[in-house]
Amino acid sequence: MCTLTYIPKKNGSIITSNRDETPLKPAIKPQTKYIHPNWITYPTDIRGGGSWIAYHKEKKSVVVLLNGAFEKHRYNPPYGHSRGWIVLNSFKFTSLKTYSEKYILENIEPFTLVRFNTSGNIEEFRWDGRDVHYKTLPNDLPHIWSSASLYNSQMQSERNEWFASFLRKSPNPSANDMWRFHFEGGQHADESYRILMNRVKIRTLSVMQIEINDQMSHRYQNLL
Repeated sequence: MCTLTYIPKKNGSIITSNRDETPLKPAIKPQTKYIHPNWITYPTDIRGGGSWIAYHKEKKSVVVLLNGAFEKHRYNPPYGHSRGWIVLNSFKFTSLKTYSEKYILENIEPFTLVRFNTSGNIEEFRWDGRDVHYKTLPNDLPHIWSSASLYNSQMQSERNEWFASFLRKSPNPSANDMWRFHFEGGQHADESYRILMNRVKIRTLSVMQIEINDQMSHRYQNLL
């Protein structure tokens, strides 16, 4: 939900996400459920009912949500529904571009949504509360995202450098390497914005990793 990395591989990719949230929002471990007309695998946010990361095994597609768009926004409830449903509803559309054009986003809290597939560029769209900002990113390069709600531009820049430094030392990282980065990245820094972060009231609650390959698999660790 709040830290996301992408690593391209010869026959697929590795997607890893840390959920940085209040411990008052526990989740159920990933399960495969029918969300018409698709079978989707995802962990469930108990309070909101949606999710921050989900994948469609047959379509080999992964969608991940991060809180906020470009900068920290003013919290202004009530909102129409949990942003977690943005993830699940996205699988009803062939692309995020179509989704961003047709889905009614009025009265939805700002977010960033990223979609990965086995072919084609990575899709990203951000909703800042007023406008949609859509773009594509090359799928043959590594990427990192950090939640705009939790990490200011200086923190994001430093996190980007940790990722770049990690890749210089491990230019072809394995899934295990990425798993370790999501636990150990930026350990020397203030724990309020290292990759496995802790601000007491908000901290990393879980880590989930999805490998897009012939089989498509995931691993999940609940840190609560």
